[in-house]
This record gives sequence, structure tokens and C-alpha cells, in this order.
Amino acid sequence: MGYVTLTAKTCARFHAGRSGPIKVELINPFLSAAETVFRQVTGHALTAGVPALRDANLTSNDVTVLLGVAGAVHGHLIMSMDTPLALRVASSMMMGAPMQQFDELGKSAICELGNMITGNAMTALANLGFRCDTTPPSIVLGRGATISMQIKTMIAVPMSGPLGTFEIMVAIKEAQ
Repeated sequence: MGYVTLTAKTCARFHAGRSGPIKVELINPFLSAAETVFRQVTGHALTAGVPALRDANLTSNDVTVLLGVAGAVHGHLIMSMDTPLALRVASSMMMGAPMQQFDELGKSAICELGNMITGNAMTALANLGFRCDTTPPSIVLGRGATISMQIKTMIAVPMSGPLGTFEIMVAIKEAQ
């Protein structure tokens, strides 16, 4: 597969000085799902970049989709991209139908991409014994909005392909 597989050693390095461990088995299902779903709905493969640790207070790109996870694990999946890429992705998801502006149809397509990625990750987590559900997607439009999460750290992975580069961020931990 083309996605980055985080290792326990990488997550331990990210954990240094932070509250609560970052568990690799909770992050990898989202990265795998992103690669698989993106290829299925756009016909294009993704290559994952180097994962980075991010503070849970992040600044949005032009188009940012947020999905919540609740149950045995809880947290968020965040997918962030610029508007030209969102238009190319939405167009590709709609069999190449041209999109000149990021309208309701474009928003729906990008939200559905986030939904599909999270849904596939929920299946993978369930197969690992973590039963959880996802919330409907929310979309933030406009660069520069501050988004705050309860989980104070997240793993961010740039995902690149022929359509461009966007970022997947996962902030998730086991429920207490």
C-alpha cells in the first residue's frame, strides 16, 4: 500500500513531553482508508509524506472537513486542502464533470470523501476490537480559521497525488 505506516517507535517519539500516548493502531486505519478511498473515488493514487505532530489548535486551509469519532475511541479526522485542489477532487469524484466554483455540489463531494475515509477507518478499528461511530462531516470554508480540539495533539500526514497535496490530521485516543 502507498500509505505511511506509523510505527510504535515513531508514535513514542511524538509522545515525548505530551499528555496521553499516541497509539499507532488507532492512526494507521485512517491513513490506509485515505489511500484506498481516494483511489476508488478519483482513480488516482496517493503518496503519504512524512508524518508530523501538530498542536490541536490548527489554522484551516481554504476547505477543511472535520469528522468526529465516538465510542471505544474518540477524536477527529480533519482533511484540509486549498480550493483549486478541492475543485479538482470534486470534479474527479463526479466523473470529470467540470467545476468552476466550489458550490454546494463541491462541498457535498468533499464531505462525502471525508465520510468514506472515516467509515472505512471505523470498519478497520472495529476489526481491531474498537467499536465506534462517526459524526456527520462539518466543513469550514476560508483560510485562517482557528480550529480547536479537546485532544491536544494530532498526527498530520501530507497526502500527494496527481491532483495535488492535502493534509490528513488524526487526533484520536481510547475512551476512558
